[in-house]
Amino acid sequence: MKKMRIFWILVYFLMPILPMALILQTSSFYFQNAFMMLSMVLGVTAYVWLVSQFILSARPKFIERYFGMDRLYRFHNTMAVVSFFLALAHNQIKERVFGLEKQVGEAALILFGLIIVFSLVFLGDSFLRKWRPIQVLRRFSAEKLRLKFKIVRFFHNFTLVAAGLLAIHVNQSLAASVSMPVRIFYIGYFVLAISFYVYHKFIKPALLRQNAFEVIGNVVEAPDVQTLKLGASKGKVFTYKPGQFVFITILDKEIGIEEHPFSLSSAPGNRDFITMTIKGLGDFTSKMKNVKMGTHVLVDGPYGYFSMLNHDPENDLVFIAGGIGITPILSMLLYLKENQPDRKALLLWGAQKPVDLVRMDEVEALQKEMPNLEIVPFVERGDDWKGQKGFITREYLAGKLFSSEVLDRQRDYYVCGPPVMMEIMIGHLKSLGVEGKHIHFERFAL
Repeated sequence: MKKMRIFWILVYFLMPILPMALILQTSSFYFQNAFMMLSMVLGVTAYVWLVSQFILSARPKFIERYFGMDRLYRFHNTMAVVSFFLALAHNQIKERVFGLEKQVGEAALILFGLIIVFSLVFLGDSFLRKWRPIQVLRRFSAEKLRLKFKIVRFFHNFTLVAAGLLAIHVNQSLAASVSMPVRIFYIGYFVLAISFYVYHKFIKPALLRQNAFEVIGNVVEAPDVQTLKLGASKGKVFTYKPGQFVFITILDKEIGIEEHPFSLSSAPGNRDFITMTIKGLGDFTSKMKNVKMGTHVLVDGPYGYFSMLNHDPENDLVFIAGGIGITPILSMLLYLKENQPDRKALLLWGAQKPVDLVRMDEVEALQKEMPNLEIVPFVERGDDWKGQKGFITREYLAGKLFSSEVLDRQRDYYVCGPPVMMEIMIGHLKSLGVEGKHIHFERFAL
């Protein structure tokens, strides 16, 4: 697993070397001027890495399975920004040092810049979302301007236009004009990347429609929480690991035919159906209660690296969930019941109110078949609540997990919940001496 991660990282970062080598074989004049060489290196790297974003955004499973979707998307977001600034530096050298201007390149650069800023603000889990002015802008856009997720995604797709302009620009370059192999690489790599985009946007949905799932259950778990139960229309459910998630598209115009990710909360051993327990937090999720029986649903997956099957099978397990973050952890617990019922596991589960402990009866029932499973729920507000009250604190973790009596076993920690809660819990664990390699989470937001 680690070797494959290193392999794909090297492929990504070293890919620009190939066109650079082709250019230097036929264009020796680059050796005569340091600025010209630098401009070429920056431009080629920016082009290859920007075009590579179409491959990453297509969610290729042969890459995603080694990293997890959240890391792949964060890398995609980061490298898009890095590539843009490399292209900007290339453009500035061309203009300021050599006085060369290309209108097509300028247009591509401007369009990429606008899309990147827009995407960082409104799409994905970028660092800008922690900045309060951005949070205010997002709320204003959602509440006052009614800026919908699908509109944001639509604008993001204009990267295809920008990439097309960029491809034209690089093929107008001096290096491409004097070298057929360079032109072949530029065009070939662009066609390859766009093929991923076309497959992801058009071919894959068509294939998924041929094997659409069907809603066979829609259970109210709480006033704002539903569990969708989907059966495979043809054959059996795909194989997946506990803790993974899928993208679903509900084929109902009243709900909104748009794609969203949800964790699987069912037992992986069950090949007849899958379930997703969904909390109404936005325009789309709040409509889950209206999903009718028999509705067809496209299911793309599974994705994600958040599973204990990807780590040491002997370590004790500590699950820390916040509210609806129980869903992937529930899938892991159901897997343990079927495959490792004696494995030692602790679930710390925090919620605002007792009603937010969804599927609690099912979780507690697992203890009857799992003698080494301990469940400790925390509730912030609830006068009649008899269990732990308040938040899962660092002091509680220290006493529960790090006293001298319980430090004789190695553990893996799985954290899932709202972003703020996850940051706090991960910070607590690290401050108590837990190595990062034993803390597992997926910070996924679209």
